[in-house]
Amino acid sequence: MKPVSLALCLLPCLLLAEDPPASESSINAGFNLTRGDQDTVLFELGGETLHPFGDQSIYVEASYAYGQTEAEEEDITTRDTSNALIRYENKLHDPWFAYAEATSLSDEIANIDYRITVGPGLGTRLVQTDTLDVAAESGLVWVVEDIDNETDDEGAVRLGQSLTWDISKTATLRQTLDFLRKFNRTNDRIVNARIIVTSTLTESLSLRFDLRHRYESQPAEDKESNNLTFTAGIALTL
Repeated sequence: MKPVSLALCLLPCLLLAEDPPASESSINAGFNLTRGDQDTVLFELGGETLHPFGDQSIYVEASYAYGQTEAEEEDITTRDTSNALIRYENKLHDPWFAYAEATSLSDEIANIDYRITVGPGLGTRLVQTDTLDVAAESGLVWVVEDIDNETDDEGAVRLGQSLTWDISKTATLRQTLDFLRKFNRTNDRIVNARIIVTSTLTESLSLRFDLRHRYESQPAEDKESNNLTFTAGIALTL
């Protein structure tokens, strides 16, 4: 069972919570299909929800992507990835905040059966205006993973940065950057970068562009260190 299953189960519960205070929830989807000389299919489904309560908030996100192409009358899987994030944040004395989060990743193509990280940290908002929010944070995480059928667990230091920019009344850009460095193997580093741009079409419907990049200094055998994905789709605000 993929680690993302837990977050996928929690997501509908939060989406359907009764009268959440100023909550923000959405689901998104992207799809690509070709038929002819080459038959391919690619889809991505996801959802996210933010529930603030006082000086605290809970954010949950989950997604699954699958791609397949036909070559020489054989179906080849080109993408089979799931991601999940659960994050709790508590505002301290402005501009400081404390957080605790858990993430999970499963990537069949990269031979990552699962990678789970859990840990707390402390952050500060570097810029905070009506249209721009920039934050930096650091913390400790415990990493549990199964790569190439080899399990491992150890501590790591985490550095993070995030940006949210309301470009206009109808367009928003979100960017995140995470860096993990394991304690016992200092040459084992993981970097996750992401940019999401949304453009409002109607009150509840938006165009959504999602660019992800993952770097691993020690990938599975015969696998690339860099993995880049780009998905264009739509998002429905609930």
